[in-house]
Amino acid sequence: MQPKPKNKVQLATITGGTASGKTTAANKIAEILQGKKIVYLKMDHYYKKLDDLTLAERKKLILIIQMPLI
Repeated sequence: MQPKPKNKVQLATITGGTASGKTTAANKIAEILQGKKIVYLKMDHYYKKLDDLTLAERKKLILIIQMPLI
């Protein structure tokens, strides 16, 4: 029988629609796990900045991004 590794990596993901409480839930989990070795990756960390787009272009892009894949 092999001993269990001590440095086991665990992954938790939170998904949901816009304004569904993902950030609130993630913040609460991070608060509970304070002091543990965790990595908290927010969606804003990997989205491309849209500063160079007009408001109309941003609105059009948001509709495409939020469209569910059916």
